[in-house]
Amino acid sequence: MLKIAGPSDKPTDENIIFLPYWLLSYEEIEALLLDRSDSNAPNQARALFDLIIEYKKEILKDENKQDVLDNFTVESPIPYNISNVLSNLKVKIKK
Repeated sequence: MLKIAGPSDKPTDENIIFLPYWLLSYEEIEALLLDRSDSNAPNQARALFDLIIEYKKEILKDENKQDVLDNFTVESPIPYNISNVLSNLKVKIKK
């Protein structure tokens, strides 16, 4: 029986499936990356939202997926580079 990997699971177990971060919902990504008790949390959340949209759009444009580009949302399961999101989020938060 397959199960989704948890924090303590090892990649050597053949019954564990590791899901990519971009399959997580926006709310799940936000919960992982942002401290909701921070007074700047609403601004951080907006910046995170905008960056995820930006990098998903970039991928869709690069792959010439205009039909998807016209209708996708932040929840659409489109791969994006989390490293770019995180580095730009740090820059936006410091402003």
